[in-house]
Formats: sequence, C-alpha cells, structure tokens
Amino acid sequence: MLHAVQLEEDQDLLSTEVLFEHEMKQIEDDFDKSRTRLRERVLEGLEERRRRAREEKEGEGVVSVGGSPCTLRDVDVLTTYSLSRFHT
Repeated sequence: MLHAVQLEEDQDLLSTEVLFEHEMKQIEDDFDKSRTRLRERVLEGLEERRRRAREEKEGEGVVSVGGSPCTLRDVDVLTTYSLSRFHT
C-alpha cells in the first residue's frame, strides 16, 4: 500500500514537471515572438523616419518657377541672369 502511494506521488510529480516544462516552453515561445514583432516595429519606425528625413532633405530648397520645380540654386542663377540683362 505504501509503495502504491509513493508511485502515485511520483507520477503526480512527473506530470506536474512535464506540464511545467510545457508551459515554460510556451511562455518562452510567446516571448520570442513578441520580441521579434517589437524589433520589427522599431525597425519599421526607424526606416520610416529615415525615409521622411531623406524626402525632406531632397525636398529642401525646391520651389516652383513657371510651374516647373527647381532648386534655390537654379532660382539664384535665373535671378542673376535676369538682373544682369538689365545692367547692360
């Protein structure tokens, strides 16, 4: 009788350990998935910021003259050319 009780306790302990290991594995898997998703979101955010910064940098100094986009350097050249025509 005592031996049967000991076997039952051992079986219960083994079942509990197996269940615990299974739950720990599930928690670790969920954590890894969450960490991966978070990393992807952070990288996407950084890429979006870089894209916007690049677009802003490329768009800096762009104006429209006569319906055509040109840079401020182009406008300066046009202004210098136009003004020089009046001084001759």
